[in-house]
Formats: sequence, C-alpha cells, structure tokens
Amino acid sequence: MIAGATVERIPLVDFPNFPISIPPLAQQRRTATAFSAFTELIEINERRIELLEDLARSLRRYPQQV
Repeated sequence: MIAGATVERIPLVDFPNFPISIPPLAQQRRTATAFSAFTELIEINERRIELLEDLARSLRRYPQQV
C-alpha cells in the first residue's frame, strides 16, 4: 500500500496480486441471509412510503369539509 495525503491506496499495477480474505462459505451464507432480510424490509418500507404519499396526495386533493 501507498500512504497518500489522505488515505492509503493500492497501486493499480499491484491490484491483481493484492491478497484478500474470503470468509468461509457458511459465514457468506449467513451474511447473504441477513442482507436478504434487510432488503425485504427496505422493499416493504418503500411500499409503505408510496402508500402514505398517495394518501397524503388524496387528502390534499379532497380536503374534508368541517
């Protein structure tokens, strides 16, 4: 690695030979399961936001008469 002005970096010529560690397959699967659950929650929340925005638009369009 090269120490730069702000961060360490890997020279491009060294990049193909730069060692990386890969977690065991069991750990990769657990991580994928967790990410999948988070992705599902994000999708659910995005749908909730859409529904709430639709409701807010309809309330502005048709305000209740008091």
